[in-house]
Amino acid sequence: MPELRDFLEQQNIETTILTGVVTNNGVFKTAKDLLSAGYKVIVMEDAATARTQKLHDQSIEKLKALGATIQTSDFLIDMI
Repeated sequence: MPELRDFLEQQNIETTILTGVVTNNGVFKTAKDLLSAGYKVIVMEDAATARTQKLHDQSIEKLKALGATIQTSDFLIDMI
């Protein structure tokens, strides 16, 4: 994920908003990587999914524990 971090640094981006198809894989790994690099990470809980609801929910809880902010798409719409 060095390319993503390089891009974010070049653009002076400090906060990322993540969505995705596999909460327990791509979304989780991306969020974990960005959090460890010092970025603020917001995961849109209702704009990500996993093979099962249980996997999704477990991943969301792990992301919270790692320091990600968990929000809904309504939050994002209100920000805009």
